[in-house]
Amino acid sequence: MESESFVLSPNLYYEPTDGFATISASPFTDRMIGKKVLVKIDWECVYTREIIRRTVGRRAWCEIVDDLENGRNDDATRKVQVADFENIVWDDVLAGKYAASSYLVRKGLSRKAQLSLQTRRYISKHPESILKQAMPKTIIVETWNAFEDDMKLDIGGGITAGFDLPGMKRAPLRQRLDWILNDAKQEMEDYDATDARKSGEKMWIMKPSVANKGADISIICNWEDVLDTLEATEDMREWVLQEYLAKPLLVSRGYKFHFRVYVLCIGAVKVFVFDQILMLLAAHEYCAEDTFDILCHLTNTARAAEDIEFKEEKFVKLMDDLPAILHKEYRRRFPTMAAAERAVDDLRSQIHQITGELFAAYENEYSIFCPMVQCYELFGLDFLVDENMKVHLLEVNPGPDFKQTGGRLQRVIVQLWEQVFRLTVDMDMLTEGTLEDLPQALPAREWMKRLAPDFTLVYDKEWSVAHLKSSISLK
Repeated sequence: MESESFVLSPNLYYEPTDGFATISASPFTDRMIGKKVLVKIDWECVYTREIIRRTVGRRAWCEIVDDLENGRNDDATRKVQVADFENIVWDDVLAGKYAASSYLVRKGLSRKAQLSLQTRRYISKHPESILKQAMPKTIIVETWNAFEDDMKLDIGGGITAGFDLPGMKRAPLRQRLDWILNDAKQEMEDYDATDARKSGEKMWIMKPSVANKGADISIICNWEDVLDTLEATEDMREWVLQEYLAKPLLVSRGYKFHFRVYVLCIGAVKVFVFDQILMLLAAHEYCAEDTFDILCHLTNTARAAEDIEFKEEKFVKLMDDLPAILHKEYRRRFPTMAAAERAVDDLRSQIHQITGELFAAYENEYSIFCPMVQCYELFGLDFLVDENMKVHLLEVNPGPDFKQTGGRLQRVIVQLWEQVFRLTVDMDMLTEGTLEDLPQALPAREWMKRLAPDFTLVYDKEWSVAHLKSSISLK
């Protein structure tokens, strides 16, 4: 793994040997002579934007520009937009003029309700999938119809009534919500009555389908709590009610945490996991019964930072810190550091398997996730570990907030973006020819690992969309 104190030049790479690793001059350097990559950076977050600027600045073959259309740039080998989703000029990307740091269609991952629907469909066809145990039970809650006067409600006996009737129209919002969400209510109550739930806490976590940074999340114990949440946030129309994993693995003497895993998708499609994984702790000591103190339940750094006692060095850690914590705090289960390290290696392996299977679940589902050959995207996947050391996928975040890493571990994001550029911009330029004529004729996968040692390839399959060549317009 690369040094924590410096970034390896793009002209150098790691070359592993039997006993140690050496740093060698890249045989690719000569291939970059005469090549010119124009990069337009349009990232709102200053923290991330400056890291990207420094990453581009380390490359003699890259130039930062404000206008990719400037006539003097016609001789460029490649043009790339590295930008927030909203700032990308999609017509130009779809016309094949530029590459971009995002896919246009990825709502199947970003919307929590779509994520639940698609993984549920996949699991029904592949009941042996690791996703079956990794995905918490999720109920989709949609409130659109409670606000529509022409909604027809089945009141039994083949009789329907519309909200446009005087009596129905005067019904309070809470009553209308209760009427139209009867199926969700029944599903929740049936699940709480199962043997698996009878012996434990019957808790749920309710999240808006499209919100992020821990906004508007509630801990739910019964159906009345659901209605309370919906009444308090009328502007939200789509929610997920997710089974609350009430027995998480705790660290630092009683704090809940989750792993933030950065996942890189390239083209259509290779999927990589960045193995410098963040471990983000809740701001308050965990107490399952305390449903009022949201900061003991939520591990999102944006919410944890609301607490006056928040300290970055205490609440933002790395997965690499976990073996020492397990050995110290769970000495009976992990009597040696070696045992603790094996346990963490198994967690990492579960993350790799779940992530690979997740993207397999979206193959040919182009209406909700459509990778593009000239693009790549970084996602932030959130995983929770339970007390039995099983990993659960909570959600997928496009456009993740890199700033939550903070200053102390900023080097992680520096390394992330450096290696992203090696796998996207650099590797793409280098493989325009062939790798077989290099001094070391190695498979492309091996070169990827040497250029980006912190990334692990977990899914690699050419989807049919990779063969689409025609230009598309948004107009």
